[in-house]
Amino acid sequence: MRYEAACLILWTQKTVLNKEETKQMKEERAQAARECPAIGEAQRFYMRSELMAAHHEGFVSRVAQAMRGVDVSVTEMSARDALILAREAMYRETAGSSWTPTLIGDRVMPRLPEDDEKNPSKEGLLWPSLRGQFFHDDAVTNGGQVVEVGAYEYASVDLVIGPEDPRPFVELAATLGQDRAPWRCCFILEGGGQGAMAMKEIGASFLAIFPQNRDLQRGFAALRAAREEDNHISVKLRASFATWSKAGDTRALRRRASTLAQRIEGWGGCKASRMAGDPLEGVMSTVPGIALASTGNPSLALLGEALPMLPWNHTVSPWAEGSVLFRLPSGAIWPYDPAGGSKRPVVIDVFVAPPGSGKSVIANTINLGLCLSSAVLGGATPKLPMIGKLDIGPSAEGFVRLVREKLGPEREHEAIYVKMQFAPGYEFNIFDLQVGCEEPLPLERAFLETFLSLLTLPPDTSKPFEGLVQMIKLVIDEAYRRCKDVPGGHPVHAIEQIDEIDVVRLFDFRLWRPA
Repeated sequence: MRYEAACLILWTQKTVLNKEETKQMKEERAQAARECPAIGEAQRFYMRSELMAAHHEGFVSRVAQAMRGVDVSVTEMSARDALILAREAMYRETAGSSWTPTLIGDRVMPRLPEDDEKNPSKEGLLWPSLRGQFFHDDAVTNGGQVVEVGAYEYASVDLVIGPEDPRPFVELAATLGQDRAPWRCCFILEGGGQGAMAMKEIGASFLAIFPQNRDLQRGFAALRAAREEDNHISVKLRASFATWSKAGDTRALRRRASTLAQRIEGWGGCKASRMAGDPLEGVMSTVPGIALASTGNPSLALLGEALPMLPWNHTVSPWAEGSVLFRLPSGAIWPYDPAGGSKRPVVIDVFVAPPGSGKSVIANTINLGLCLSSAVLGGATPKLPMIGKLDIGPSAEGFVRLVREKLGPEREHEAIYVKMQFAPGYEFNIFDLQVGCEEPLPLERAFLETFLSLLTLPPDTSKPFEGLVQMIKLVIDEAYRRCKDVPGGHPVHAIEQIDEIDVVRLFDFRLWRPA
């Protein structure tokens, strides 16, 4: 099993501002910088722009709304959670730690300057820089492909040429999941693809007399036709991948990097390269949220072909965590909370499989997960949930024995396994009511009507006698009316200080068939 997460990082650059807004933002920042004393390496809080924040918040809101409109689960992360995610991706040994960044607005303990510093800045009174909190270990480059960061060694693989036949991302993830090797990737989509390739398109037109440039000219013509006829948008696409291993296990790292490059090249006919100009920058290109940069070669792609390459269509669990962990065919973890939590008030699990496929095993697993869920163990005095299982065969016997031994001698009576037999002492009255009820609930009444209809059904036909269903309803109503405190009724009252009483036959319902 492997952990899997997909993050959509939205960037808003200063190019979204018009000329007047850009001028206003520069004046506000300059005025705030003049009024602020020297703060050294502390976080520059005066760099915030309300104009940029308004544009970015609107952009994020529209994207999230569009995602939810097509049934894509989206959860907006806070700045603190995003920094924790990026740091755990950078230093994998810190995953699950209690580290949290110190951001603007948090309470910070003042730091004293050095004794020999004559004019110290106000840095010690403010929030420390993010890079000082984020990076805590050196990065060592071993050759031109391997980078050691912390307790792991990394190798990057860049997408040089995009796929000839764009394929969904789930196909690549499924093949990589079979290799049992860790990996991560980062796709960067930027606007301005048409403008970035304008000069190249003009150059290809001038040099069309050479045979090797005719393919480029035909490619630009196809993009132009798609843009003009089908209203497609061209974007710049860059993709970088990375894999890792424990520090010192370079042989396994090179093997994993080679396998990763082969899988990428088989994904729709891509071309991948394991060589980056700067191996550290190639590895950093896959860390989420660090910078809008990548060592991958920019490709000109249609937005309609680039979006299916992103991880939109993965099956995701509605629970972030659960007491039962399933495994997807690709190897990803799929948490499941049998208690339902706040996601759904009613839990109904349906298993369909041939005999001997493990339906009873997975049912016992879910029941055990329910006993170990946060809804049961969250209180000071954990209590077993109400579980009743009726099955053909002794599949639940092992589960009940496990629970009984865990409960101990004082509470083992809370779990019991009974093998039903056609013998005295195992009968029960289907007309029994819920505690405190004088009439059956709607579902119980429907069961009684169906059960009695089947009992009175002739053996040679599947259609009951005419009017018998209506008569059964009247008989059920009359039977329960006679057991209530009404004129002509004979109610059965509970007796104080008695915990157990024998089952009393409330009425004698004789089966009959018309002649």
